[in-house]
Amino acid sequence: MKRNAGLGLVLIACVAFVAGMSTANAQFILDDLNSTVIGDENPGPPLMRGWAVDNVSQLFELDDYYRRGPNAPEMQLKTIAPLVGPANVVDTNPFTDPRADVAVMKYLLPQVIEVELKMSLMGAPLVPEMDPPNISDVTHQLRITNLGYEPLDFHLFQYADFDLGGTVNDLYAAVLPPDKVEQVDAGWKLTEVVTPDADHWEVAYYPTIKGLMTDALPTTLADIAGPVGPGDVEYGLQWDFVIEPGETFILSKDMLITPEPSTVMLGLVGLLGLGLARRRRV
Repeated sequence: MKRNAGLGLVLIACVAFVAGMSTANAQFILDDLNSTVIGDENPGPPLMRGWAVDNVSQLFELDDYYRRGPNAPEMQLKTIAPLVGPANVVDTNPFTDPRADVAVMKYLLPQVIEVELKMSLMGAPLVPEMDPPNISDVTHQLRITNLGYEPLDFHLFQYADFDLGGTVNDLYAAVLPPDKVEQVDAGWKLTEVVTPDADHWEVAYYPTIKGLMTDALPTTLADIAGPVGPGDVEYGLQWDFVIEPGETFILSKDMLITPEPSTVMLGLVGLLGLGLARRRRV
């Protein structure tokens, strides 16, 4: 059940939890200051199976799917071709944090297709005696090259199920077509921006979109922008394109988690209302 799995992910930033995970389940770990990402390059588990900010779990799962042509079912993108060795996990900011913060994966089927994914994490410093920064950024850069001799009718999907603040239910999620998604829960906000623009999108309650990605039928997302919530919300994005022989498609995704200003404002309004009520009683 998702609820039980989500409870386990609340601890993903804890050293004991990470150390206790088998390499079969967590193929790579990215760390930067206040942030930790757990990912997996192997078929089966989702590409991202955890993202912690300030030791608070924010993500249940995020994964990419694909379909070739109009009639095939969606498949996990990591099944498209054999993996070329383990993920290359490196540190790109040794002066700030010596731990690995970038992972690069390649899937290759010679004379057919090559897929390369770069995942980067950037966190913020935790300053003693100050509130946590509550900010973290993950970028995905995806490159798909047609190595064959025929045009490739390709349909790419991203599926995301964020549980902001470590809770299954969030306030709402909404797509701002065609290139932006927002999801909000008390104290937290996720913003995702994609380039190029998505062709289709959908926001729903779990597991609606997850079911569409894993059934045996072709899917076109329903262009439901929302907002949807409160509840256990999820969202999907879809890109439809043709890759000519020898040509490449590149997709960039930037996911930013920040404090939610409206939550702060609601608190200030509440305090102001309480002060006014006390004055009226005087």
